[in-house]
Amino acid sequence: VSEVSAGDIIGANFADIAFVIGITLLLAGRGIAVSSQDRKKLLFMLGLTSVVLMGAFIVQPLTRFHGLVLIGIYSVLMGWMWKNRFAHDVDHD
Repeated sequence: VSEVSAGDIIGANFADIAFVIGITLLLAGRGIAVSSQDRKKLLFMLGLTSVVLMGAFIVQPLTRFHGLVLIGIYSVLMGWMWKNRFAHDVDHD
């Protein structure tokens, strides 16, 4: 049942992200500041990944070609993020 599998994957990813952020905040002992520039980048990535995910659910049936397209999108986004990283983005307090 592919619908259940897709729901499990999305739910597990959401739970993993929430767990990691929650543990990080507990261990940090204080809030984590996010600059407005980083917020814009994160919101852009969230919107883009949401659109890609909706597209994957709309296109039926998914084939190997779609898998290759998704891997290509992932590769392009990882390359873009790697290219636009900055050493000063990390706060070393």
